[in-house]
Amino acid sequence: MVEKGESGKADSVERFKITDTVGFRITVGTEPTFENPIADIYFNDEIVAVINQESGDNCFVIELWPRRDGSRWQLDLPAFENAIAQAIRRLRHLNSPEIER
Repeated sequence: MVEKGESGKADSVERFKITDTVGFRITVGTEPTFENPIADIYFNDEIVAVINQESGDNCFVIELWPRRDGSRWQLDLPAFENAIAQAIRRLRHLNSPEIER
């Protein structure tokens, strides 16, 4: 899904949603503060991590976010790994030279 602004054109923040049946949701798109697209990973509608590629073409960085209530995350590791892998695949696709942004 791409969120469109009032003009009908895509705003500076474009989001593509990927939903996992295990409670994870991934949005991938552009934001003004990053040169390359980023991926946000949510679990039950709370942000868990942001993945960016600002350090280089094949160098992905994950920023883990604390829970809103301050408690520790307890996530199913294979499901979280799957969400990270899906986010990286989508970022690689968006950052490929043949994709026009």
